[in-house]
Amino acid sequence: GYHKCNKEDAATLGAYIYRIRFGDTKSQFNNIPQLLRMLIPADLLRQGFSPDDWKKNIIANFNKHTIKSQNDAKVAFLKVISKWPTFGSAFFEVKVCQIGLVRTSCVMRYKYFSATN
Repeated sequence: GYHKCNKEDAATLGAYIYRIRFGDTKSQFNNIPQLLRMLIPADLLRQGFSPDDWKKNIIANFNKHTIKSQNDAKVAFLKVISKWPTFGSAFFEVKVCQIGLVRTSCVMRYKYFSATN
């Protein structure tokens, strides 16, 4: 992903996504390892915890938060990511980017700032 996210934030956000998707039910807890691609950024899945460790962390965050509604989980999710420096940015893949004598592909970030931000 283009946003820097540590494993702790990912588990918190994964718990919010779970609540947004399934509400207050715990009926899908056993399926969390199969749902990880939906709950956790792919780059962290490759370098992070095992599927069972992710499951434990997501469930712990789910139980820790007092948020019960799906709409409150959406707001909580946005409150977490709104603190990231890349929040509100648009990313564009540039096929050919030349820096000095080196030609390569790169990702550019654009963030709009206005007097009201």
